[in-house]
Order: sequence, then structure tokens, then C-alpha cells
Amino acid sequence: MLKIFFDADVLFSLSYTKNPMSGTKRIILQGYLEKYSFMTSAKVIEETRKNLSSYNNPDYLERLGEILEDFNFWVIKIIDEKLVDLYKDIIHEKDIHVLVGAIQSSADYLLTFNKKHFSTQRLKKLNLKLQVVTPKEFIKKVILTQTS
Repeated sequence: MLKIFFDADVLFSLSYTKNPMSGTKRIILQGYLEKYSFMTSAKVIEETRKNLSSYNNPDYLERLGEILEDFNFWVIKIIDEKLVDLYKDIIHEKDIHVLVGAIQSSADYLLTFNKKHFSTQRLKKLNLKLQVVTPKEFIKKVILTQTS
């Protein structure tokens, strides 16, 4: 079973877009059928809610809640501070909680639109099992290869 950790920007996209054929929605639907495990952290959800709130549309927040519940997202409540210390010099401070959440959840993929934030040379040298991909890359790399 694939484990996919969602960054705030991807959760935002899922909650905000009305396009039923968006890449992130395709991943959610395919993952539901294939029994992927969807994961995120409480801090990522908090960040997503904050960003959605700035649009003053309660439907976005409601949609986020529905997505998290309907697709059984596993939510990491507490980020391991030892891991935060370990990775603090590897990537930008504001992204550490996302990386640590993905590592802590043993995710296979970290789904983000901000891939460049996770593409540091130091991080690459660690040879983590975790693959950082955009939704489009995930579709090409995983979904299209499973269906062909």
C-alpha cells in the first residue's frame, strides 16, 4: 500500500478548486480505489485552514474537512522534535515540519507544489526512501504506470 503525505498547498488545491478533473482530485480518487494511505499533519492542516480562511468562503473549510474525513486521512498530531533538530540545517525552517511529518509517517511520497523547497543538495545526499513529487509527477510516475 502506498503512503502519500500531503503538503498544505496540495490540500489547499483540493479544497479550493472546483475542477473535478484536477490532478490532485484524480490522485485522491485513484488512491481511494487502490487503497493508498493518505497522510498529513495537524500543523499542515492548520496552515491549510489559515490560507483558506483568507478567502472568506466557509465552503472551502467545509470541503477540507470533508476531504480529510471522507478519504480517511491519517493525521500526525505531534511532530517529533528530535527529527526537527536533525533536519533543521537541511531545508528551510518553514518546511521542516512537512518533511518531518512525511518521514515520521513512513510515507513513500511527499506530494507538494513546492518541490524546489525540498530539492536541496543536503537532502538529496541523505538518500531517503521518501520521494518528493508534484501531483502531476505522481500521476505520471505512479497512476499512469499502474493503469498501463
